[in-house]
Amino acid sequence: MEAAEDFIDATPDQRKVIDAAKESALARLEQRMAAHQGEREQWLQLLVADKVNANDIYAKVDAKAEDAKALARELVPELIKVHDALTPAQRQKLAEHAKKMHGRGHGPGGFGGH
Repeated sequence: MEAAEDFIDATPDQRKVIDAAKESALARLEQRMAAHQGEREQWLQLLVADKVNANDIYAKVDAKAEDAKALARELVPELIKVHDALTPAQRQKLAEHAKKMHGRGHGPGGFGGH
């Protein structure tokens, strides 16, 4: 994240907004991960059962999709805060860099350690 902040010449105030949004998003992700401890074991039990129950598997898939949707909705306000903290020129600079880097296998943002 610091590399992105440096790349767009973020001001100290912008960095505070970005860092707070990042911390909030990471906290939400950690909460989700903690809530899903043991989920892998549940999947394994479904798959090693003598008779597979498709309805149980579909229910788990649906629950996982709903959870992902809920998480994404929780993160939207943080994205909006970052958006609103940046200037149009900074947002454009990030977008252009992300497009360039995405094609090179650097992930969606193009910054950070791969």
